[in-house]
Amino acid sequence: MNKKVREAREPEIASGLQLQDIAYGGETVARLTGSAEDDSGTEAVVFVAGGVPGEVVDVELYRRKKSYLRGNVIRVIEPSKDRRESPCPYFGIEKFPNCGGCQWQHINYARQLGAKEHILRDQFVRLGGIAEPPLQAPSGALSQWGYRNNVEFQVNEENRPCYHRQNSIRLVPIASCQIAHPFITLALEPLGLALKKHLPGKVHQVTIRVGPVANAAPVEANEIFALSSLGQDKAEQLAALEKFAAREPLAGALNIPQTTLMFVLRMLGQWTVEDVRPFAQELEAALDRFVPITVLGEGKKRRMDLICGQPYLEETLEGITYRIPPLGFFQSNPVMAQMLINEALAAFDSVGLHWKEAKLLDLYCGVGTFALQMARKGAQVLGVEEYEGAIEYARDNASLNGLEGNARFVAAKAEEYILSLDEPFDGVLVDPPRRGCDPALLDSLLKTRPQTLVYVSCDPSTLARDAKILATGYRLLSSRAVDLFPQTYHMESVSLFQRI
Repeated sequence: MNKKVREAREPEIASGLQLQDIAYGGETVARLTGSAEDDSGTEAVVFVAGGVPGEVVDVELYRRKKSYLRGNVIRVIEPSKDRRESPCPYFGIEKFPNCGGCQWQHINYARQLGAKEHILRDQFVRLGGIAEPPLQAPSGALSQWGYRNNVEFQVNEENRPCYHRQNSIRLVPIASCQIAHPFITLALEPLGLALKKHLPGKVHQVTIRVGPVANAAPVEANEIFALSSLGQDKAEQLAALEKFAAREPLAGALNIPQTTLMFVLRMLGQWTVEDVRPFAQELEAALDRFVPITVLGEGKKRRMDLICGQPYLEETLEGITYRIPPLGFFQSNPVMAQMLINEALAAFDSVGLHWKEAKLLDLYCGVGTFALQMARKGAQVLGVEEYEGAIEYARDNASLNGLEGNARFVAAKAEEYILSLDEPFDGVLVDPPRRGCDPALLDSLLKTRPQTLVYVSCDPSTLARDAKILATGYRLLSSRAVDLFPQTYHMESVSLFQRI
């Protein structure tokens, strides 16, 4: 039986679109009247990747829904003064294959920062019902490149580390990443070679983490490229290695922790530690002269086996040393995490909190990132986190820093646990995941009504949604975007709420 051949459709092009705004998600927004499939004269919203507000562009449409369309810029007719060339070989619609990790490398950084402030305001207005949000000027990143300390790679059929293509589940083999720490790019070529030689078809994901790096020097995109297999300039490569891999002569004597690369392999099928050891030995031989490594394998039921190195990562923020489990959550931009911490502490300061007399709650506390900083200032802090593994590390971190007398940690559901507390608390800090606070937790906060609430958010839309719920008992006093994720639309923010 002959199969019916489907004729390829001609791409639908929208010519001369004026890009008007920028949306949460990173796309610019335009409006299109009519199209090849709609001559009714109605106006449709088009979300456009690869543009800058104010530009006039031609757009290839690739998705059509009832309420909107999506497309990619294919030609810039009138460019914005804020448009720039991207230094990444994988960024941009015109690159093939392209990577979907960054959305804004083509926009200069000042405009990126302004866009994040605009998005935060827009979410408060539209989703939070706050007509005039009390925003403070955003805190810009100290380094636009090489800031991520934690990256997850997929492994393709050729055993090469990959990212996903833009708007696709297809994989893009990666030789360098301009937003990841330089050591991660340095590791990519030896990682691919070691996977192919020793573990072909046995690994489907690799997470690479690096730390401590909070006090690292600012990074330039060309320095990262020089460390990749794509870099051909030996002088630039040597300069980058000297900058990032050289260890201060007195570092060992002063007991300053050395930066370590951690590789967590998500294994397929049956395997043993001995199966992975040759891979670890080859990777260590390639990288150990620059940076020590740790290798762990993760199997079924999240079984984790140490192959070499130490079973945790270390990072130091504002004088507090944290030990972090291999797949535990920790801020992926440690340099800016320090600024985030200081912003949260300053929020409490702004309402006159007396630290040494204060009792504070830290909900979604993780390994104690904020709780230990508040304890260091003299407060009595109770951290609550549902994940038992994180709480074990939080307790160890309190002991490591001599703060166990000020910081207690409990593994529990925060929304249930705080209702069982008899003692009053002066303030609460919440740092929920991207989905925002559990509705039951917001209900519990409205019942217990602590005086001050500091909300650290990684998603302005869920922050705004939660602010609307909290409005029955709290007033938003201030909010500031803190840019931990340059070149992308993602942001952190710190918002201060006061009980009405």
